[in-house]
Amino acid sequence: MENEMTATTKNDHQTTAYYEDNETFGQRSFLYTVHCRYHDFPLHFHREEEIYFVRKGSAHIYINGDTFHAEKGDIVAVMPGQIHGYRKEPGTVLAFVRIDVNMQNACLDLSRIRLAAPHVTPQNKHYNELKTLFENIFKEDLQKQIGYLYMIRSYTDQLAALLLRAVPYHELTEEEADKHNKNMHMLHTVDRYLSKHYREKISLQQVADQCAMSKCYFSRCFHALTGQCFVHYLNDYRTKKAQELMINSDKSITEIAYESGFSNPRALQRNFIERFGLPPANYRKHLLQLKP
Repeated sequence: MENEMTATTKNDHQTTAYYEDNETFGQRSFLYTVHCRYHDFPLHFHREEEIYFVRKGSAHIYINGDTFHAEKGDIVAVMPGQIHGYRKEPGTVLAFVRIDVNMQNACLDLSRIRLAAPHVTPQNKHYNELKTLFENIFKEDLQKQIGYLYMIRSYTDQLAALLLRAVPYHELTEEEADKHNKNMHMLHTVDRYLSKHYREKISLQQVADQCAMSKCYFSRCFHALTGQCFVHYLNDYRTKKAQELMINSDKSITEIAYESGFSNPRALQRNFIERFGLPPANYRKHLLQLKP
């Protein structure tokens, strides 16, 4: 599963107030990240809480196998360690705040909290308060006046706490937490292996061996956790790499196909159309039109 990678264009906004210095989530210097994305993002996971706000359009947000259709103004929360991703309708702007729960000094361990209803709509009695907190966070992040980091920390603390008042939740038992940690270890193992070898030919058996599992057992576990078969996820992973190269380089589509691990440009085109709805060449033209 893909640890957070960010590919931005002129029309993507991202403010990151912490850093990750290695594959296993190294020391972080601050508390939050503020993003505004215009691109889809494949399944991934991390140890932070992530709270989405649809500023424009609509999106399908996937969390641990469940799909939530979020319209403009809706809020969707992802708790630490949950596998998630999203696909957006054209023109959609999806903003989100990521909160490092390890630095919250909270009385409640948010890494063990699971929301029963992570999709918050305007009908929720706490919705207006949550929306106001989001607006305050983005205002502080945009203006960056003196002390803005302290203000954002205050608002993110309130946002995390208010969500627990807005929706029902339960806390993982020791047994559930242990199972979750084992699953995360397996997915981290897959992630590390793919990050080093995605350009090469990869078999299901190779990845299963890395996890010390039989091929059949690994396949069942992976599908149960992600809702995808491994081959589908691998193609999605490579397609995301190709997208990043299109955004950040002038390489040809053929070069990008091979550099992303596809066997030929046709394989890239097939997977790209499936994920983004248009061929790579058309996608690149669209990116060029967005640039000033």
